[in-house]
Amino acid sequence: MFRSFCDEVLSIVGQWTPKKRYRKNKHAKYCNELAEFIREKLRKRQQNVSFGVPEEHYVKREGGRSRADIEVDGRIGIELKVDLKGKTEMDRLMGQLNHYEEEYNCIIVVLCGEVREDTADELKYKLKKRYGATSMLDFGFGPQKPRVEIVRVREKSQSRKKREVTKKTRSPLDTQFSPQSAEQFFDQATKWGRSLINQAKKRAQLLQYSSPFITQKRRGRW
Repeated sequence: MFRSFCDEVLSIVGQWTPKKRYRKNKHAKYCNELAEFIREKLRKRQQNVSFGVPEEHYVKREGGRSRADIEVDGRIGIELKVDLKGKTEMDRLMGQLNHYEEEYNCIIVVLCGEVREDTADELKYKLKKRYGATSMLDFGFGPQKPRVEIVRVREKSQSRKKREVTKKTRSPLDTQFSPQSAEQFFDQATKWGRSLINQAKKRAQLLQYSSPFITQKRRGRW
């Protein structure tokens, strides 16, 4: 099945995880990081071409007014929104996309930060209602409106929380110890094992002494 260049860029954007959660100038920092990530992935893609001449691509930041935050080859626009919430911000985004329609044949909306589920669902609904399914634009025919896709980015803090949950569910035997902590663990395990052995011996002795008593009582000798 034919894979368009829009699909390639969409796949690359979907692989991106921000290095950190930015607090100041976050929109510009997220955009710069994403642009560099796409640029590096496209370079590796060119290097992995075994036959023929590899395609040349360029990634540009802030193409100007009525241009997206990131451009790829001047025909794919990437608009990044951080902490999208509320009707005002969504209406502004829809207005921006309206300007981008004449500039790009593929638009990727990237959502990162805190985005409510109902906001994301409403945005998907509006984009589908406006643009519908456009899958053949790279050939130069089909609907005149561009293909528009949404990518939600997972923050690094969310990935860390997932790793912490996984770490809590691991067996103690999977824990890696330093020489000092391993020696302490061995001493504690030895003491614990000796305690269990002593408890088992005491129980065995009690059973041994109580057995004749129980047997004779059953026979009516007590």
